[in-house]
Amino acid sequence: LSHCWGSLDNLIRLTTENLVLFHREIPPAALCKTFCGTIEITKALGLDFLWIDSSCTIQDDSEDW
Repeated sequence: LSHCWGSLDNLIRLTTENLVLFHREIPPAALCKTFCGTIEITKALGLDFLWIDSSCTIQDDSEDW
């Protein structure tokens, strides 16, 4: 999913600090409406995986880019 971030204040994103948490679960309540809607559409299409860069690429690790 490509998206315009706008303000980073309310956007949950994968960082080295929350990597362990994200391996267990990405807290659904922390997701923005765009991500929640996209997840619902992905499920409705019967797809098992969705790639959202800000949640799948470690944002503060240049080696992960």
